[in-house]
Amino acid sequence: MKIESSKQPDYITNIKITLEPSDYSDKFEIELRKLKSKVNMKGFRKGKTPEHLIKKLYGSSVFTESIDKMFNEALGTYIKEKNITHLAQPMFSEGQSTISVDYDDQTKEYSLSFDLNEMEPFEVAGIEAQHTYDYFVAIVDDAALDAELEILSSQLGKYEEVDDIQPKDHFDAEAVELENDKPKENGYTGTVKIFMDVVFDQDLKTHLTTLKKGDKFVTALSKIENKEKEFMKKHFLKIEASDEREIGDDFEFTISKIERLMPVTLTDEVIKERLPELEVDTLEEAKIKIKENLQAYYENNSRQLLYYDMMNAIMKATNISVSETFMRRWLAETEKLSPEKIDAEIEIFLRELKWTSIKDKVSKDHGFNVSEEEVQGYLYDRVLGYQRQYGYFDESVTKRLFERIAGDKNEVYNAYNAIKTSKVFKSLEPLITKSEIKVPIEVLNEKVANLNKK
Repeated sequence: MKIESSKQPDYITNIKITLEPSDYSDKFEIELRKLKSKVNMKGFRKGKTPEHLIKKLYGSSVFTESIDKMFNEALGTYIKEKNITHLAQPMFSEGQSTISVDYDDQTKEYSLSFDLNEMEPFEVAGIEAQHTYDYFVAIVDDAALDAELEILSSQLGKYEEVDDIQPKDHFDAEAVELENDKPKENGYTGTVKIFMDVVFDQDLKTHLTTLKKGDKFVTALSKIENKEKEFMKKHFLKIEASDEREIGDDFEFTISKIERLMPVTLTDEVIKERLPELEVDTLEEAKIKIKENLQAYYENNSRQLLYYDMMNAIMKATNISVSETFMRRWLAETEKLSPEKIDAEIEIFLRELKWTSIKDKVSKDHGFNVSEEEVQGYLYDRVLGYQRQYGYFDESVTKRLFERIAGDKNEVYNAYNAIKTSKVFKSLEPLITKSEIKVPIEVLNEKVANLNKK
């Protein structure tokens, strides 16, 4: 076997592998014997089929597979032995196609040429002590605590029936489909639920706040929610898919029931009974715990901004040998993307590739990895977070949600990536200098919102 390696422009390394008969003949015979032991042919006991029949029936395909396997193994072994670090998977060199194997002539040499984007050794830059980063810290004062307690009071409240409509209420109404301002023959009739906070048309929303239980109003479905007609038919009117009636846009509604969320008065008893997760007995203790939780929440937001700035600075300062030439061809040949699609996505692709390489480097240098237990814990905490958001806890529901998410490969990959990224930043954060800037919560929230739009 001959292997030749040569450096090409733009960080591309070419590896040419040549197989001689002495390389593949024994391998071919070994693969044939493996197959013979498994073949169960009529008229022969398993493993006792004559070799000439095995060769006649399977020789050509086994020979081709053996040659193919040897090339792949030789390439992988060479890359490992030479300690070649590369981006993306190797691919055939330009102009190189799959070889045509001649089973009837086993004296031939076979050659394949591969290209790969070899990554030269690099050091992560932009993380030294002289690099200073702004670190925005939220001012969590008594006003912020009072606002959080008000939200908590509403979340723990109960819906009660009322007679008038306010902007955060929801109400039931008897809906009648209209045609030419009259009830439509064989048209829709039924009870619907309207949530004021999702009403799309602002004039309609204002008008609704002047109405009371028993009042009527006429409007279009499209003014209630800005959704497609089929969505409104299925989710708002609750019409079965088998119902093929053509539904119009104009309806008359008679308000039958109005409900309003009435906040609960927070007391020691309410705190102890309704918020066991806080592990406190009194309202004053709860205030301390809630303020700590607020500070932790906004600290996470502060770090989100810091880490984004760190990532950009590290990406800019760190030189990684990425070959755009190779990656464009790799996307075209391996991912089958069109030239237009590649032009549109190449910048993001190269950026993500570079960031992944940096994370791998930091992970290796700092000696950490991500365990399966960490991924499972991350996903379980997410499920608990969903339930906390709605103030609803049910062990059986938690288990079902967790099993569904943990069984989703994309969810598991995203969790792994999130944990690894977090560990990368936690490893690098002590190496930099932070310039702390205290800002009102609203300012921090605005900065985070702007970041999330990017």
